[in-house]
Amino acid sequence: MAYINLLELSILLVIGAFFMAFASQMRLGVMSLTKFWVLFGLVSAFVVFKNWMRYNGKKRSILKAKVKTTHPVYLLWLLPFGCFLLAIILLQAV
Repeated sequence: MAYINLLELSILLVIGAFFMAFASQMRLGVMSLTKFWVLFGLVSAFVVFKNWMRYNGKKRSILKAKVKTTHPVYLLWLLPFGCFLLAIILLQAV
């Protein structure tokens, strides 16, 4: 469940950073950086709660039984970290 949270949050961060950088380049005063981080924190809490409710109990045991890893594990862990790196690069443009 930690991987799912990390992946979803990293993707949300990249999308948010992209839209912040886009709005900054287009000179749109949509949202300040402080409001962006507060909104990201609220959305992060919602995502963690949603995943906690979804992958708790019976559904999680069913998913564990069906898991067949065909991809190398290090590639799966590089995806969220690559998203975080991309978000940091995009936030430098803000």
